[in-house]
Amino acid sequence: MAKQTVLKKLPKPKAKPKTKPKPAGRIGIGAHVSIAGGYCEALARGQADDLDAIQIFTSSPRSRARRVVSKQEKADFITACAVSPIRAVYVHTPYYVNAASPDSRTWHFSQSYIVREIELMDSIGAGYFVMHVGSHLGSGVAAGKDKVIRMLDEVLQKTKGSKVVVCLENTAGQKNEVGSRFEDMGEIMGRFKKEPRIGAVMDTCHMFSAGYDIRTPAAVKETFSAIERLIGWQRIPMLHFNDSMVDLGGHRDRHQNLGQGYIGHKGLAAVVGSRFVKGKDLILETADQGRAADIAWLKKTVAAR
Repeated sequence: MAKQTVLKKLPKPKAKPKTKPKPAGRIGIGAHVSIAGGYCEALARGQADDLDAIQIFTSSPRSRARRVVSKQEKADFITACAVSPIRAVYVHTPYYVNAASPDSRTWHFSQSYIVREIELMDSIGAGYFVMHVGSHLGSGVAAGKDKVIRMLDEVLQKTKGSKVVVCLENTAGQKNEVGSRFEDMGEIMGRFKKEPRIGAVMDTCHMFSAGYDIRTPAAVKETFSAIERLIGWQRIPMLHFNDSMVDLGGHRDRHQNLGQGYIGHKGLAAVVGSRFVKGKDLILETADQGRAADIAWLKKTVAAR
C-alpha cells in the first residue's frame, strides 16, 4: 500500500478556482489516482508524482452508495487546488452508469447520477466529467445512440449554469458497446456542435482494441486524421494513455502498462509526437505496479518531443 501523504488543514476559500491554463501547446501529464483519505489526498498523490492533471472517481466505482462529502472537505479541496501545480481535475463515471441503456430504470438512474455528479463537481471546482458512451444491451447501436443523445440533452438542461464539460469516451467495442467507431462518436457529438459543454476523451487502448492502428507514425497519422474529420480534436481536452493487453481489433477493454502491450513504446511515442496531441492532457490508467515507470517514460518522451 502506498504511503499516505497528508496535507495541512487549509483555510476556507473565498471563491472557487477555475481550471488553470497551461502554456499553449504544452502536453500535460496525469494519472488516475485514488481518493482514499479524501479528495485532498488524491491531489497530494498527483503532486507527489509531479503531475499536471489527475483523474478520480468521486465515490467507489462499483458501489451505488455515494460517498458523503462534507462542506469542509469541499472547501479544503478548492483551496488546495488553488495553490496546487495540478492544472486540471477529471472525474470519471462509475462502471454502472449507462447512458445508452434501453432499460428505463437504469437510464433514469444514470441520468440522475450524472446530474448529481456535475453538481458535486461544480462544488469542488472540477472541470471535466468523463463518461463511457454506454451499452445498448441488445437494442442496437442506433437505439443506443438515440438514448445517449437524449441523455446529454436532458443533462445539459438540468445543469444550466454549470461550467463542467461532459466528455464522451470511446469504447473498445465489446459486446453491445456504443462509441467504438469514430463515426458513432461523431454523430452523437454532431447533435451538440455549438455546445461547449460537450467534449470527448480518446483512449489509446480502446481505439486500438476497436481496430484503429496506432503502432507507427503513419498509422497514428491516419487514425488521428480520422478523429479530426469525424469528431474534431478541438473538442478533445485529454487522452487516456494506456497500452493494450489485447491485439489490434480484439474488442476488449484491457489496459496494460506502457511498452508492455501490443501498442508498445514505438506506437505510444508516435502518439506523443502527433501534432494533434499538442496541448492535450495524457492521463495514465495503468496498473499501480509499474505506474512509476510509466510516468517516468511518459515525462521523458514528452520532453523529447
